[in-house]
Amino acid sequence: MNIIFYVSDTHCCGHIRGEELARVINTTHPNDNMIIKSDILKSDYAWANVMVFQRQSSPTILAKMRTAQSLGIKTIYDIDDDLLNMPKDLGGVEVAYNSKETQEGILSFVNCADAITACSMTLAKSLRTKCQTPIYVIKNGVSMSDWGVLSKVDDDKVKIGWMASLSHLSDANVVSSALRRVMEETDACLKFIGWIGEGCLPWIKDFNGRVEVQDWVEVNALPHYMNDMDIGIAPLVDTPFNAAKSSIKWIQYSAMGIPTVMSKMAPYEDVIDGNTGVFATTDDEWHDALKRLVMNKKERDRIGENARNEVIAHHTTETRAKEFMEICRRI
Repeated sequence: MNIIFYVSDTHCCGHIRGEELARVINTTHPNDNMIIKSDILKSDYAWANVMVFQRQSSPTILAKMRTAQSLGIKTIYDIDDDLLNMPKDLGGVEVAYNSKETQEGILSFVNCADAITACSMTLAKSLRTKCQTPIYVIKNGVSMSDWGVLSKVDDDKVKIGWMASLSHLSDANVVSSALRRVMEETDACLKFIGWIGEGCLPWIKDFNGRVEVQDWVEVNALPHYMNDMDIGIAPLVDTPFNAAKSSIKWIQYSAMGIPTVMSKMAPYEDVIDGNTGVFATTDDEWHDALKRLVMNKKERDRIGENARNEVIAHHTTETRAKEFMEICRRI
């Protein structure tokens, strides 16, 4: 089977849900081929059995999807955020998605495709209210050859880390007070990768020398920037948009043996509280969970190792590639 996956980007969801799958499929599925592209050319139609369109809304690209279908090529619309349920406070990132043109374009794609692949069951349920197209859940995963090979950096100071894209700016309030209390009561350090900084957490300037703010880095480089973290956090505001997200942050932390404290929400339904991660809802719960892990290396190691084993067993790219190919064959 020949598959073309048209990615929305090459550094984030396009990498995780497209390029990573292609690497596995092309090396372990001898009768299947998958190529990653960002442009759609007429020559593609002569080669492909399946075309995957990721996060698209353009009428021009929709016309190309319909051309593919007219030639007998099966089409999949891949989506990893609830783009039809965007909140209004994502730091401006939502403006383009919430335009009438974009919303109508996404609706056209989900109703036109032969199938939809979504990153979570909650997202699939939301999409089912908008279309009759068959929807399959392909959760996100990671390659342990990238995420599981680095030795963690040992340091006298315990470091709490958070990777946060632009869509997580509003989530900072969930954990802000608890983080500050832990910083005041312990010698812990903080490391932020992405868009979190003084703009979201103005109090971090009071802890000069104990807070590191790193600009967002390309996903292939993330493991190298994370291997000095001792604890990972994944706070989420309780919104329909966040409820439909994947568990990718927990997966990435866990692949490196980093225990995660996270909001108790649908994306983390596979996590066992106290075993493969720690849930927190109230400010006191966040504070207590973080402080307990800061003060107890044995507990950090136990939860981190359990979580890593869970990722190896159930959340690798190899597992997701098998699921994806089953869907392609089914359609």
